[in-house]
Amino acid sequence: MPTLWRKLCRYTRAIDILARWTAVFFLLGSTAAGAAEPAREPAQSNVTKPLTAVEPAEIVPKSEQAIKRLQEIQSQIQTTTTIEKIGEDLNRLADKIDAWWEAQALTTRRPRSIFEINDALRQWGNFGQQVDVMATALARRGEEISGLQKNVDEVLLVWKETQNLAHKKRLTKPVQQRVAEVLKEAAGVDAALKERTVNLLKLQSQIAATQKTLVGIGASIEEARGDLGKEVFALDSAALWRALAEPAAIESLPTEIDESQRRVNYEARLFFDDYKDRLPSRLALFLAIWFLLLLLRRSATAGASASDEHSFAKRLLAHSLSSTLLLTLFFSWVAEPAIAGHILRILAFLSAIPVVFLIPVLLTAAWRRGAYIIILLYALDFVRVELLPASLFSRLLLLAIDFMGFGYGIWILRYRYGELTLWGGKRLVLVMLLSLAVAMLGLAVVANVVGGVFLAALATTATIRSGAAALLLHAIAEIIIALIRLGLETRMARISNSVSEFGSTIASRAAKLLRFAAHSLWIVLLFHHFGVLGGVFQGGSNFVTRRWQVGAAEVSLEDLFTFLVVFITAYLLSRLLRFIFRAEIFPRFRLPRGVPGAVDMLSNYVILTAGFLLALAAAGVDLSKITLVLSAVGVGLGFGLQNMVSNFVSGLILAFEHPIQVGDTVEVGSLTGNVQKIGFRASVVRTFEGAEVIIPNGELVWAQVINWSLSDQIRRIEVPVGVAYGTDPNRVLEILQGVARQSSEVLSYPAPDALFEQFGDSSLDFKLRCWTQLQDYIRIRSELTLAVNNAFVENGIQIPFPQRDLHVHWPDGVEGGGPMGGRAIAPSRSTGEGEAGATRIEPAAVKK
Repeated sequence: MPTLWRKLCRYTRAIDILARWTAVFFLLGSTAAGAAEPAREPAQSNVTKPLTAVEPAEIVPKSEQAIKRLQEIQSQIQTTTTIEKIGEDLNRLADKIDAWWEAQALTTRRPRSIFEINDALRQWGNFGQQVDVMATALARRGEEISGLQKNVDEVLLVWKETQNLAHKKRLTKPVQQRVAEVLKEAAGVDAALKERTVNLLKLQSQIAATQKTLVGIGASIEEARGDLGKEVFALDSAALWRALAEPAAIESLPTEIDESQRRVNYEARLFFDDYKDRLPSRLALFLAIWFLLLLLRRSATAGASASDEHSFAKRLLAHSLSSTLLLTLFFSWVAEPAIAGHILRILAFLSAIPVVFLIPVLLTAAWRRGAYIIILLYALDFVRVELLPASLFSRLLLLAIDFMGFGYGIWILRYRYGELTLWGGKRLVLVMLLSLAVAMLGLAVVANVVGGVFLAALATTATIRSGAAALLLHAIAEIIIALIRLGLETRMARISNSVSEFGSTIASRAAKLLRFAAHSLWIVLLFHHFGVLGGVFQGGSNFVTRRWQVGAAEVSLEDLFTFLVVFITAYLLSRLLRFIFRAEIFPRFRLPRGVPGAVDMLSNYVILTAGFLLALAAAGVDLSKITLVLSAVGVGLGFGLQNMVSNFVSGLILAFEHPIQVGDTVEVGSLTGNVQKIGFRASVVRTFEGAEVIIPNGELVWAQVINWSLSDQIRRIEVPVGVAYGTDPNRVLEILQGVARQSSEVLSYPAPDALFEQFGDSSLDFKLRCWTQLQDYIRIRSELTLAVNNAFVENGIQIPFPQRDLHVHWPDGVEGGGPMGGRAIAPSRSTGEGEAGATRIEPAAVKK
């Protein structure tokens, strides 16, 4: 209880710090507006004014109000039966505790097994919880009565003053009668409240006495458990060969049978008395689960899935009665964790019956024999423990159980060891557990023979019940997994986008989680069966809660574990919420562009921040000190981390204004690529060459950014081409438009277009313009260019080389050569042959 209270206080402090930060932001936002307003009068302090008499002119109307209020209080007192009901329940509970403790006193003085001590502790804890609930209800009712008493006292005080005032001022007789009526009504209500208060105090005294009795009972049970631990390895009985030689052991068998019969009758009557009120609800639960199984079987039969998991689920749920009975018994235990120990053992034994019919589906043929033997041994041991007294016959039955289990375990390890390989990586764990079980049963045989009956019973019962618990939990987990798997394949479940797209993934992860929970619960039951669960929890609690001094601070594993649990929970909650947003909510609504990304980012930030603060508070960190440190460091961060803060704010701007989103094709400077991620500080752009470039968010906000997919996902393609002079331009335009229309990946709207642009130096220049999807832009432009070339070739249209004419003029007065007397150069026009763009220069004959 103190640990739980400390954690609640930590969560409360975390919420208080968050509220304070919110208030600070609002105050900062309203400071400027408040400074411009005129000074206001200071608020009046909330001081309780002294009660005064009613003014004579208001006596009549206020007397009616007072009488009405007093009648309401009287009605509340008369109609409320909380105190009487708690008193009746407390008396019944006290009688039940006395009867139970009288029956359990022999167990604590001479315990038969660790299970009886565990049952006593369990029942003692249940009684304590019931008494605590009653004490809480009484305390709440006491606060209500105290509030009503305060109101009545105020009425009495005010109207007594009014009565004195009426006498002094000699008011009329009707007015004085009204005052007397109010006082009479108030006196009656006051007497009723005082009577309730007396009853309340008596009940609180009874509860305190009952709690004191429970404290003494708990101390006796703990003492008995300590003595039990000392007697584990003691020889508490005669050796088996000596016990068989005593004639009294055989002669006492009829008496032992009679005692066993009385014990069975007592346990059955106690079970019926405690469980008869739950039978209608359990029957309704049985019918509901049965109807659900039949419905899922019907839908699964019509399903199209043919996977191995689906087939296994259908075969398992084909045993509808066994599956329904097992789930009903399991949920009966889960719904009431405070159920009595004898009822829990009976429910566990009844659960073994449907498991027998489910074993052929749950296990392969190689393991069915072992499962049946475990169930048989569990039934025999249940009869020995619950129905037979400590006698020679019970001892012989215990020896037979040990021999059967020990012999089968040795046979498996010796002759069926190869079958263990069917479990793959779990083979080592299985061999170790099986070897440990064989060792425990062998120890039980030896202890029983030499006279250590208590040790033999403990080893036998703990081992066999642990094996039976493994079968029960395995069957329950597989049935629930089958329900989930087939439920996700129904038409109703397929309405959900997340189920239709990720149904198999959800089923697989749910199966892993349920199997992990079953394994964890089995480990807890294993420790419980061997009677060391309390010691393990106590030792682990002491180690985890131990505090180490690290400098001026104290740390403990409990604080670290609590921090990790809370933060990981917040992280998983954030992931789950984002999954629900993306798979379920966003696809169902037509939201403006960028809003889903903004909601997704902000929800992630808020949940992680709140989870981090709650984790710190749960770990015992004083958040008020952290706020002071952050406020002091905030100035330094503002100057030293300006760029980081700017990028963070820019990320928020990107989230709200959404000029770019994940998946957009953007061009930032010389960089072109697709946006892969928009993070806290920076975003990731993947170029068409495959490089991932990290760009600070500030550059995406303050710099010029070209977004090719801001409003749509289409882009225009331009294919420039030139043809030789003398070609018909109309023919060229017709060919270009035909090529664009023939492509199925060119959009019909906007329609493709061909333009005659200009008379070029070497060609007539045209341009083909059309629109296509952005993601296919490069490929389609290449295909269109190739198609234009092929169309020109088919129609005999030439795409010319660039051509140049060189004209050389001699200066005036120069004859026969240049000024240097060199040879004259005669120009020659290229014929289009040779290298593109080349001009051939040939020497001319030199004139003499």
